[in-house]
Amino acid sequence: MLNNYKIRIMPSADIDIQEIYEYIVNTFSSIENANNTIDAIEDTIKSLAKVPKRGMQYLNEP
Repeated sequence: MLNNYKIRIMPSADIDIQEIYEYIVNTFSSIENANNTIDAIEDTIKSLAKVPKRGMQYLNEP
């Protein structure tokens, strides 16, 4: 049986994700591409619940 771990998005990462969205919309005038990119980022983050050690873990935000 595989364990699922709880994933927390740090406030600074959440801001980064929003800035990525805004950059894509403002630079490429494409809400669709921005949504697709954010969906891919969120899917990757969520997948860490099953294989958490493949990502970097910070005790404190850098």
